[in-house]
Amino acid sequence: MLIREAENPYTEVRVVARQFQDTQQARIRAENRYRSATKRDEHIDPSFTEPFLLMQQAEDMYGKILRKHYRQVVHPAIKAWVEATDGLGEHTMGRLLGEIGEPGIAFPAHWEENPEALWAKEGKRSIIFEEPFSRGVRQLWAYCGFGDPERRRRKGMAQEDALGLGNPLAKTLAWNIAADCIKLNGVPDKNGRRRARSPYRVYYEQTKKRFEAERDWTPGHIKNSCERLVAKAILKDLWRVVHGQEAVYGARTEWHPRKAA
Repeated sequence: MLIREAENPYTEVRVVARQFQDTQQARIRAENRYRSATKRDEHIDPSFTEPFLLMQQAEDMYGKILRKHYRQVVHPAIKAWVEATDGLGEHTMGRLLGEIGEPGIAFPAHWEENPEALWAKEGKRSIIFEEPFSRGVRQLWAYCGFGDPERRRRKGMAQEDALGLGNPLAKTLAWNIAADCIKLNGVPDKNGRRRARSPYRVYYEQTKKRFEAERDWTPGHIKNSCERLVAKAILKDLWRVVHGQEAVYGARTEWHPRKAA
């Protein structure tokens, strides 16, 4: 059964996730301005910091709402996988799912010019929702900006080409989750507390070792490529678990051409 955008259960997750990001960025910008001003010994009334508390409260509130929607909407198999995998969390995965929606279903849409509204107050364009369709792992990668690595954003590129590069926020969130997993190397922190070892850290180390032996790349190039592969591995496992398959944490799997939806 096809699902319209209005019936997409992840729509509210996306709205709350973006609201959270907006409030977080607003708080950070305000605090940075304050710190920058006080470093120059400018006089600022201490009461100016009071709004920071309200902004932090708003950020915390949206964080709680995001986790609530995550627990209500997300597929049980995804929640179980996130809970069992070191490096993954409700909050970060909720933000990612808010952007990509159902991992196995795409909800395409496009803007159309409305000539009759050229002088209207409502604006010139209308959003048109297309038929949802089943998407595979490669389509999910492409939507999250992990398609052809040779395709890069450039100044003045056509809108169609820019859209073909995927959702930039989804790419950033997937990359951030990968970075969180890579940090969990199993080595105790400076206070001697145990640090978990993420299976994606294992994949990162294995890939990095192989690249160092096989490719004449700079350390920075190898590091970025390995991080990119970890992000793709996480997206692949996200797609697999929602389809009733086990996560493979970067391991290769047999590829079969997809049948027409």
